[in-house]
Amino acid sequence: MKLLNEKQAASMLQCSVYTLQKSRQTGDMMPYVKIGRTVRYKEEDVRNYIVNRTFNATSQYWYE
Repeated sequence: MKLLNEKQAASMLQCSVYTLQKSRQTGDMMPYVKIGRTVRYKEEDVRNYIVNRTFNATSQYWYE
């Protein structure tokens, strides 16, 4: 299992580190791993997040 730091996860998602930090407060993105004061993301979770949010048409969107 490969763990990614915030910068690596943000790079994969093409978002900012701030977006990940904000999502941890609201709980609306993916799970994260807390090791002491360090935050890590499982690479598998980041990849699944991308796959689960891949659409072919706007009619496929779900609204949370």
